[in-house]
Amino acid sequence: MKKFLIKIIFLSPILIAVIVINYIGDAANLFHPDYEKKIATYLLKKYNVTNVFNANERILQKYIIEGYSNCPDVITLGSSRTMLINAGFFPGKKFINNSVSGACLED
Repeated sequence: MKKFLIKIIFLSPILIAVIVINYIGDAANLFHPDYEKKIATYLLKKYNVTNVFNANERILQKYIIEGYSNCPDVITLGSSRTMLINAGFFPGKKFINNSVSGACLED
């Protein structure tokens, strides 16, 4: 029993390091739920956002829509096929594309 406790004491820093690294890295955004809100904030300020991974596009679009200050004339909703529609199709109109990948009827 004593050897077992000694092994646990020596291995506990490794376990703690794994927990801390997973908390800080948080690849699945389990511990930092404001990931999409921060991305939306930058996009609404007209900054480019790169290296985005594991972001929920639906929640991101929700935050972007909530952050609009002016009402657009034309909105595109749909799947990835509608992501290619841009303002060039609607000259003189304020256009916003809120398409998400793999959209379904609930979206």
